[in-house]
Amino acid sequence: LVYDPLRCSKLSIDEKRDLVYHVSNSPDGATEMLHAWSRHEILQILCAELGKERKYTGLTKSKIIEHLLKIVYEKKSAKNVSEMETEDCERIPKRQRKSDAAATTSAPDIDSENYNSNNNYNNKTVYCKNSACKAKLNRGDLFCKRCSCCICRQYDDNKDPSLWLICNSDPPFVGVSCGMSCHLECALRHENSGILKDRQDKGLDGSFCCVSCRKVNDLL
Repeated sequence: LVYDPLRCSKLSIDEKRDLVYHVSNSPDGATEMLHAWSRHEILQILCAELGKERKYTGLTKSKIIEHLLKIVYEKKSAKNVSEMETEDCERIPKRQRKSDAAATTSAPDIDSENYNSNNNYNNKTVYCKNSACKAKLNRGDLFCKRCSCCICRQYDDNKDPSLWLICNSDPPFVGVSCGMSCHLECALRHENSGILKDRQDKGLDGSFCCVSCRKVNDLL
């Protein structure tokens, strides 16, 4: 089924999405399968994942596939984190729960309302406000490092890849990268990105310097 485009074309959108998630465990296999599909089929799945209709007329088929798989990997990663948190909650020893209940019963003088309010505040998990991301944030984080611009610290409802720059380890600039992303417009205005119009540093021709970690990346 994975390598039979004719059979795949007869599947529903939801069945195709499930198939993409299934083969995404093997990036090479997923890419090979999607290249055998039509551009229209891939765009249908991408729009279903984003929850919005987009044409992406300026992107090649390979770029659309790359963007789709990136969204799939991010959603799977967020799901795995959520499942791990659920498992951690279920592993609380029963003996500890009983002792907590006994302590509550034997101490009726405690202002339970204030205690529970403070306890819930301290244990409250903070998530990214972007409905397409919902990544877990540390309480001290000023912005979501997974979906927001590291310069203006704002996210887009629909992260159009043609409007963003991402720090990565793709050739020819291999090496450790921070994975941070930023708006192309923000990078064009930021002096540390090395792509200002009056910049004299010709060593960054066709590339940009990540504002967050200073790694050189491919601008084109």
